Amino acid sequence: MADESTNPTPVVEEPVATPTAAVAEVASKPATAEVSATYPVSLAIVFPENGSRLLALFFWIRSILLIPHFVAVIILAIVCYFVMLLNFLIILVTGKQNQGMFNLLSGYLRWSARLNAYTYGLTDIYPPFRLEE
Repeated sequence: MADESTNPTPVVEEPVATPTAAVAEVASKPATAEVSATYPVSLAIVFPENGSRLLALFFWIRSILLIPHFVAVIILAIVCYFVMLLNFLIILVTGKQNQGMFNLLSGYLRWSARLNAYTYGLTDIYPPFRLEE
């Protein structure tokens, strides 16, 4: 007869949330500044209680203010395209992602999201010229 101590009890793991379930969970909640850690990418835009009437009335002011950003982001997008291809090859050969390339690509996405939010009038906070948060 088998001893109970030699047969380990099976470990039941909790199911991992799928990306679809995580997106549905985030979409069902009201937009707040709190970020959910269930999905690797999240975007939180806080509803502005008092928007700038001047920037809303003269929407072309935003376009003029953002010309330096657009130039920088377009150049960065071209660079990121080649970095993405190189990163793909590195992952294919080594199985690991380069941390510096990851930081550049994620920083580009962060900067372009801030730029789009300001362009579309979702925020009145002028986007900074940086890749970090």
